[in-house]
Amino acid sequence: GPVAVLENVRPAMLIEIRRLHVTLLVQLDLGGRDSTFHPGQFAGDGAMRPDLAARLAASALGNIRLLPLLSESDYQGLLAASDVGLITQAKGAGDFFFPSKLLSILASGTPVVSVAEDQSELAQSVRDGGFGRNVAPGDAARLATELVGLASNPEAVARMRAVTSWVQRYAADQVLPEFEARLREVAGVARA
Repeated sequence: GPVAVLENVRPAMLIEIRRLHVTLLVQLDLGGRDSTFHPGQFAGDGAMRPDLAARLAASALGNIRLLPLLSESDYQGLLAASDVGLITQAKGAGDFFFPSKLLSILASGTPVVSVAEDQSELAQSVRDGGFGRNVAPGDAARLATELVGLASNPEAVARMRAVTSWVQRYAADQVLPEFEARLREVAGVARA
C-alpha cells in the first residue's frame, strides 16, 4: 500500500512539506536501488499544491503521487490501504492546537509518522500511544529514513497498527459523559 497520506492539506502543511521536500525527494529517489520502497501518495489540496506538484514533476520521481482532495469514502479507503499516515506541524504550531487528523487516521487503524516538536501534544501522543514515530520539523533526512525504514519493515508497522485503538479514548461514548458532567458542575445543575 501507499506509505503516507496527508489529510486535507492546508497551506501551512504544504509550507512545512515544501521546506522538507527538496531533501526528502532526493532521499526517496530510490528507483531500482531499493525494491522494498512503496509509492508515497499525498491526498489533499492547498495554496502551495501547484508548486509542490511542479517540483515533483520536475524531480522525475515515479514513486510519489499527489492525489486530489478525496471524498470521505475514498479517503477512508486510502487510509485503510496505507502503511502509515503522515501528519506535519510547523515549528511552534504544537503549542496551539492538536491535529484532529490524528484521530481519523488512527480510527482507520493506520499508524502515524508525525513531524512535530518533541514537546508538542502530537509528539507526546505518538510517543505515549506507541502507534507511530515522530520526527523534528526540518529534519528531512530523518523523515526519509523513517518512511523508508517502515516501508521495509512490515512487522514494525503491524506492531504500531495493533495499538491504534489508543484513539478510543476520544470516542463520543468516552468523552461526552465527562463533558456533560463538567458542564453540569459549572452550571450547578444536578443530573436528572
